[in-house]
Amino acid sequence: METGNRHATLVLIGDRGVLITGPSGAGKSTLALDLIRHSDGFSMLVGDDRVIVEKRSHGRYVGSVPQSISGRIEVRGVGIGIRSHESHAVIDLIVDLVDGSTIDRMPEPRMCDGVAMIEVPRRDCLSARQRVAEALSRLNS
Repeated sequence: METGNRHATLVLIGDRGVLITGPSGAGKSTLALDLIRHSDGFSMLVGDDRVIVEKRSHGRYVGSVPQSISGRIEVRGVGIGIRSHESHAVIDLIVDLVDGSTIDRMPEPRMCDGVAMIEVPRRDCLSARQRVAEALSRLNS
């Protein structure tokens, strides 16, 4: 996994860190808010737009938010909002927002440096939320 300051959004869903990647305008912030809003338990924003990813000595990747943008999330066409947030999270799942036509019909999550990774269609929050929930449940079993 790429470390350093990344163009991504990070949320905590339960005790799992979900890093959302994709090109500008792909719907990273929208998916993050949707995941938080529809979570059955604890869920919290860690960082939006920029996430600092570090590999720790125990081999896990941890994401944190730069102080200058902590607690802020941008919703395209609405503006920047302020939310409660966590300062960092261990990354358990990477969700890469891609063009829906390039995704296999029933893909299995793959591993990237010990972190599960799935591709989900851009701008399709319902489908993306379902795929993330399925991937997280596999991690928990």
